[in-house]
Amino acid sequence: MNNKLRVATWNVAAINNNPFEYFVEHDDPAYFELLRRVEELIDAPGEKDVTLGTLIDEEIFADLCRELEMAKLAHVDAARGLWKRELRDRRFVLSLCSRPIRCAVFL
Repeated sequence: MNNKLRVATWNVAAINNNPFEYFVEHDDPAYFELLRRVEELIDAPGEKDVTLGTLIDEEIFADLCRELEMAKLAHVDAARGLWKRELRDRRFVLSLCSRPIRCAVFL
């Protein structure tokens, strides 16, 4: 069996915004190693922390906005502005773990 991690998901939309809310006990030492490394990344992301704009490039964001407009959702222009002013240059780990993202504009 290949020991490389290929995919990991976790609930970052938990009701109290705590991705560790659903900690699961597991006997596999690799599980605890994964949690330890995630904790290290959150505590000190360093160069591993990329901007949101790196993960979601302008083409992807434009596609998303087109889909939102086709669905006739309100405030797409406000979302574009928030993306350009605040979100695309934020660091991914720091944004999720240390600084709230104002989402009221999307409601």
